[in-house]
Order: sequence, then structure tokens, then C-alpha cells
Amino acid sequence: MSLNLATSGINDGCYFFWRNRTAIQPLVNRWLTNAADLSETLLAANDFQSTLNNFVHGFYLSGY
Repeated sequence: MSLNLATSGINDGCYFFWRNRTAIQPLVNRWLTNAADLSETLLAANDFQSTLNNFVHGFYLSGY
């Protein structure tokens, strides 16, 4: 009985997304765009931190 209920719920959810795909697609596109923007920001921050670490380490090794 519970397996049938779970399967029924999954089918209902799939049908909901299929039925409302024109409304949901822009949301998914926005989520993917935001995720890509966040990834790009994190990569840029990581590059900046790496550059800063290299500069500080080089400054330390130079003896100043």
C-alpha cells in the first residue's frame, strides 16, 4: 500500500511538472544561470586568493 502511495505521489509530481513546464522552464533557466554566475564568482575569488597568497609568499621570501 505505501509503495503504491509513493509511486502515485511521484507520478503526480511528474505530471505536475510536465503540465506546467511552460511556467517552470524559465525558473529552471534562472536557477541554472544563477548557479553558473555563482560558480564564476567563486572561481574568480579563488584566483584572487591564490594570486594574493603568491604575492605575500614572494614578498616574505624576498626578505622585506
